[in-house]
Amino acid sequence: MLRLIRYFKLMTLPYFFLIFSFSAIATESKSFPKVISVGVATTLLEFESNSSITAGDFVRRGINVALRHYDKRLQEKNIRIALKEFDYANSDLAALEAAKRAAASDVIVVHGYDFSSHALVAAPIHQKTGLPLLSPTATADRLTNFGPYIHQVAFNNSYQAKMLARYAVKNLGVKRCLVVAAKDCAYCQDLEKSFSREFKKLGGETVKLSPILQSDQDFAPLVAEAKVKNIDAVFLPNYEVLSARIVSAFLSAGIRKPFIGGDGWTSFGERIFKSAMAERDFKAYSIGHWHLTSLLPASQRLVKDFQAIYKTQANDTAALAYDTMCIILEAVLRAKTYTRESIERELRQLKTFHGATGKIQLGTQSARSLYLLHMNKNGFSLVEDLSERYAW
Repeated sequence: MLRLIRYFKLMTLPYFFLIFSFSAIATESKSFPKVISVGVATTLLEFESNSSITAGDFVRRGINVALRHYDKRLQEKNIRIALKEFDYANSDLAALEAAKRAAASDVIVVHGYDFSSHALVAAPIHQKTGLPLLSPTATADRLTNFGPYIHQVAFNNSYQAKMLARYAVKNLGVKRCLVVAAKDCAYCQDLEKSFSREFKKLGGETVKLSPILQSDQDFAPLVAEAKVKNIDAVFLPNYEVLSARIVSAFLSAGIRKPFIGGDGWTSFGERIFKSAMAERDFKAYSIGHWHLTSLLPASQRLVKDFQAIYKTQANDTAALAYDTMCIILEAVLRAKTYTRESIERELRQLKTFHGATGKIQLGTQSARSLYLLHMNKNGFSLVEDLSERYAW
């Protein structure tokens, strides 16, 4: 499972509120603004050891940019957004406690939970108490099974696995695919099962090796097994740190088949892979929620303003956090009253939302944008939106 390794310094809580509570402050000519409490549940002060994601920092920044972009519309309706943080320190148990605190508070909707394991333990509380939850980055297939108050903004594992399998078979000509998934990673196992199921439906054959763990460093036994297999590609449904180690070990052993990965390779995956490969050329493909070079108007606006405010580039975590907050703000602006029930009603009525990450339809995966990324020693490059190639 996900494990914590160290703290990193972020903005203090008062500064966070200073940034995120500025939106729609009433002018002297207006009545006192209506204050809407929105929860933010994330790993605000820690980061993940098996991935390079510094989730909280980029979640905060994505939310901040969204509030800036909606400030004028909120002011017109005399609404002020007050964010309330529920930090759960990258622990499933703490995520459960954060959900309970949010449910007992006055927040009417929650933007939250960075990883699927966190969202899965929090979702039953949200559903039971009627507190709408929008998870920006959790991809577990069963997340929305808890009930209508649980919303998944990111595409799920089945959807991305199906798209990857189709591209591998139809475009890369893969017939036999080696699959290497960490057995102690729920995300990895979920994605592997979905990919293998779809790949076999398309006539492909998967090859599996001895189990590995996320903490493994020595891949000599794995390499020895792989070298005697007749394969066309290697599927690595792991986070970027482990995947980069495996790719490096395979390249050193002369295994130069195409490598395929899921959304766990993104965020800072480009940096991790480039460092691990040390200028060795390779060919790999992965799925992303977003890419910096996207030509979508909402994406370009996010990229420009994020760079101007923070003097650094946005990543897919920030883009998903941005879109999630935009959807919440759309529901708030359309609501006649400001209760959990009214916000949930507006969320259900929301049609396709065109955000920085593309097309989003809450409650269905069929029209969700997802992007094929090509990777070599020079980094990631955006290929296309696979939802348009393989329309459901």
